[in-house]
Amino acid sequence: MAKTLCRSGITLIKKLVLGSTRDAVRLTIQDYLWSEQTRLPETYSEEDVRDKTETVFVHVFRAYPTVPSPYYASMAR
Repeated sequence: MAKTLCRSGITLIKKLVLGSTRDAVRLTIQDYLWSEQTRLPETYSEEDVRDKTETVFVHVFRAYPTVPSPYYASMAR
């Protein structure tokens, strides 16, 4: 299940990076982490979720300067 959620999250992020503003990407990541179906465990505080959102956001823009990501291209094969 974790792999499926991760893959769906990556697919969502790829689509976002192609045609969205940075704020829209950040908000979508935050919504994904809060979502009833995909959220982090309830032990995470609001501050934890904000921190995780920022961590994922920074990673996305480093790993996906272009789509497809030059960093993950070899993994897709």
